[in-house]
Amino acid sequence: MQPNLLRTQSEKEYAQLGAEWILEALEQSLTRNRTCTLMLAGGTAPLPVYRRLAEVSKQRALDELWDRVHIFFGDERCVPPDHEESNYRQAMESLLGPLGIAPENVFRMHAESPDVEQAAREYELKLPKPVDVMLLGMGEDAHTASLFPGDPAAAKLLSGVAHVVAPKPPPNRLTILPAVITQARTRLLMIKGTSKHAALRTALQGPWNPPQAPVQWALCNLSTWLLDSEASSFQA
Repeated sequence: MQPNLLRTQSEKEYAQLGAEWILEALEQSLTRNRTCTLMLAGGTAPLPVYRRLAEVSKQRALDELWDRVHIFFGDERCVPPDHEESNYRQAMESLLGPLGIAPENVFRMHAESPDVEQAAREYELKLPKPVDVMLLGMGEDAHTASLFPGDPAAAKLLSGVAHVVAPKPPPNRLTILPAVITQARTRLLMIKGTSKHAALRTALQGPWNPPQAPVQWALCNLSTWLLDSEASSFQA
């Protein structure tokens, strides 16, 4: 299934469209239930969207909406939560802190634990089934979350959370498994840079091979891929 590609022409448009998409998805989820779940992505591509999302939410006085949103994470590096490489820290600085999200509504991965396997099992028990709104990114090698090409964790449609060793620093990470992605009610992938063109071709034009292109798991069901001005020059 091909995703809905949102091509943008500027950083401002990329951040604005991403923020509007997330708010609309959350609002739709909240028409069905009293609360909903939002799973955040790590890396740098989401940060402009997160910052704009915080700004728009404050401008529109959406505190009541955010009080009903429970925050989860798709992956985390095995570093302390105040470490510069921590996805949790980045989310706190760009989105959760500015919005004043209640701590009891934020469910972070305790990836700094000395027993990472136990930390994975504990987070797996907290996972919503399914995630209402999932945010993801994509690497130059077509990885998503911390599911990397060739890793057994990316190869099978299993649910839950696993400890993986990534081919890039910091290597030790916790990540959701593919079935968590495929079962999410709706997804937004945020993709930046011309360096992602090869991965986009692999994911969208290549054969179905998620063990080697894990981002293809995000093609199942409803999926929107947001491309910044550089990624938008990709020709499908």
